[in-house]
Amino acid sequence: MHRIRLDGLLTIHYRRIVHYRRIIGSLRHPGSLAVGALASLIALAFVLARLGFAADGDISRFVVAGSVHVDGSATPIDLHVFDGAGYDGQFYWRLALDPAELGVESSNGVALDDPLRASRIAYPAAAWAFALGSAERVSWSLVMVNVIALGVLAGAAASLARRAGLAAWWGLLPAASTGFVMSLARDLNEIVMAAALLLGMVTIGGERRRWLAASAWTVAVLAHEQAAYVIAAFGAHRLWSIVRHRASPGVVDLGWLLPGAAFAGWQSIAAVEFGGWPVFGSGDASVDWPFVGLSREIGALLAGDVDPSEWLVIPQLLAVVLLIAAAWRARTALAPADGWLPIALTFGSLVSVCLSYNVWDGPAELRQMVLVPTIASVVLLRAARRPDRITLLAVVGAWSATALLRVGWI
Repeated sequence: MHRIRLDGLLTIHYRRIVHYRRIIGSLRHPGSLAVGALASLIALAFVLARLGFAADGDISRFVVAGSVHVDGSATPIDLHVFDGAGYDGQFYWRLALDPAELGVESSNGVALDDPLRASRIAYPAAAWAFALGSAERVSWSLVMVNVIALGVLAGAAASLARRAGLAAWWGLLPAASTGFVMSLARDLNEIVMAAALLLGMVTIGGERRRWLAASAWTVAVLAHEQAAYVIAAFGAHRLWSIVRHRASPGVVDLGWLLPGAAFAGWQSIAAVEFGGWPVFGSGDASVDWPFVGLSREIGALLAGDVDPSEWLVIPQLLAVVLLIAAAWRARTALAPADGWLPIALTFGSLVSVCLSYNVWDGPAELRQMVLVPTIASVVLLRAARRPDRITLLAVVGAWSATALLRVGWI
């Protein structure tokens, strides 16, 4: 009898040990979906914390609508309107109410400040669809689309990490750009753009999924024109490969041809409304000689002529520079098919240092160059290289400081 009881107890303890070992194993080797779900949970926790502290329980404060562009008495729902110019999310809020209403003139109480807003249609269109066309739900849908998109971004990056033999947890690295914090905090479109780009990177290598890659990259360029230089780098690499090896174009080339055609097509549609392609409308205000805009922003920081919160740009820039350096060292370990990634990183870095002071002025958490650290992180993943401890600490520290700031500050 005692032996039977002892055998039973041993069996129970053995099963518990096996169960706990499986749990530990799943933590060490999670799936891509688990990493994506964790990223969305982190994003949701940030949203709830910001909603409780900075937004005083009012989700419409995420929009950061300003009285310069918004007439609160003419909006279809109660929208909190701050004094001043507000921020970019107010324009995506208006487009999410009616994505077909592209004109800069006031609609639903909001006037667009630039035709370029209307060309970034993917994010507000997704929010409109998520809200089922209901104006009452748009303020929430703008936030939730970004929460879901951040999960897609991290999950796709985790899949890239696993293919390279790294733990899926490293998929959180490309999602840790400080610009995504700002995007989530103020209803902006960079997360949707980056998520679509990463999803395309995962699927571009599969023969049966290249249509999905082309579709994802089409969403990316219709979310933000920043995605164009990444896809252009892929296209340039493919053209060079075709010329060098005297090969014929294939289905894989849809990855850059379809987004290019969609981008040109949508810009042409917008041009009918505005008299010219929106993407070319603000070039003079956005581009300058290399480092002129950035050095002026650093000078303003040193002179104390800016808001104290803008000092975060220093650790944010440090994290990006360290990631670029790590990616550049790792580029030689990339497979030939990934040779376009360093080209994209170079394009993005050059564009970033040529941004004008008009772009650098004001706290933006580096969302003006949000794809640079993301692409640098992808280079590391594809090269099966982990960032060194200093780089990792810089990334985590910059992200944490930015998230804490945005929890308490609109």
